[in-house]
Amino acid sequence: MNKQTYNLFVFEGEKTEPQIFNSLRKYFLNEKENEQISISYCNNIYHLAKKIHENEYLEFFELLKEEGKIDDALNRDNIARIYLIFDYDGHANKQSSQKLQEMLTLFDNETEQGLLYISYPMGEALKHIKDSVNFRDTCAISEGKYKNLVSLNCDEIYKHPINYTKDIWKTLIIQHSKKANFIVNSKFEFPTDFIEQLTIFEHQKEKYIDQEEKVAVLSAFPLMLLDYYGFEKFSLLPSTKQLPYSTT
Repeated sequence: MNKQTYNLFVFEGEKTEPQIFNSLRKYFLNEKENEQISISYCNNIYHLAKKIHENEYLEFFELLKEEGKIDDALNRDNIARIYLIFDYDGHANKQSSQKLQEMLTLFDNETEQGLLYISYPMGEALKHIKDSVNFRDTCAISEGKYKNLVSLNCDEIYKHPINYTKDIWKTLIIQHSKKANFIVNSKFEFPTDFIEQLTIFEHQKEKYIDQEEKVAVLSAFPLMLLDYYGFEKFSLLPSTKQLPYSTT
């Protein structure tokens, strides 16, 4: 009998990320190869960094067990891949850049400790799109007011992930993938190669954080899907809702 295996998704928050995850699972990550388990860590990436330093000989999966985040009956051998999706939250700690770089270096493989994805500045970045605004240039300050800012600066169809159709998801995947390519390679076009999360952060820091104390708005979820499935699944599928700035 084959042993049941799972993909483990660890989200920072209890509300936004689980809602987004439930939406995308209507259309993606529903293959029978591995079942999906999702948990909320309920703290930011800098708190996790502190816990990792305090328990440097303890693997991340075991740390989650120790903190009561995972069922004791679940073993590491049952986990095929681990994905972490957290916010940038640069305002949370003065040494955030160094700590985030350390975490991105540590969590760089989904089959080992895990693969960390960062939303800039936070989970609401996914819906920070307005048809009349060039998403290529959309930036934001990392602060608590960002959630309200997004609600005032996104089109109605993006406000509620629970209502997303597959076509809306295609639009968001394409737009955020192009944005990642623009951040790293200055080309707002669909990427042709894998872009590491650490590389994205380094360019965010160089071009936006250090220069303007802002970040280029970017969601972790589309990039996670892009890496999970590969470029071919999305690169040849035109979005049915083309944004005015989608090709420039």
